Amino acid sequence: MDPTATSGVLTKVLTAVRWIARIAGVVSSGVMVIMLIGSATMPTVSEAVGLAFFPLGVSAGMLWAWRDEIRGGLLTALSLAGFFVWMFTRDGKLAPGPYFVLFSSPGLVLLACGLVARLRRRS
Repeated sequence: MDPTATSGVLTKVLTAVRWIARIAGVVSSGVMVIMLIGSATMPTVSEAVGLAFFPLGVSAGMLWAWRDEIRGGLLTALSLAGFFVWMFTRDGKLAPGPYFVLFSSPGLVLLACGLVARLRRRS
């Protein structure tokens, strides 16, 4: 198979995945903001720390990933990791279910897209 044809297909797939992740990131961030605004109580200081990681840090990372996929994706990943560390230190356990990872996944996919694009530019 012609290497340029393979490269063209990979470029199209990467572009499609990138746009799907961007749109999913907007939807995910929107849902998280709606849930945050819908909260009836003011958060405690400890809860505010958790909210700084998730949803704020995760959403900020997905927004930044529109401009710089690697740095934005890293902010998403580090915010998610920080949230899990905060939750474990506060409660002694992690959140049940995959929901936090699912809401953060568009930023993680954009990080992967950025890394693949960087590798392709170098080769």
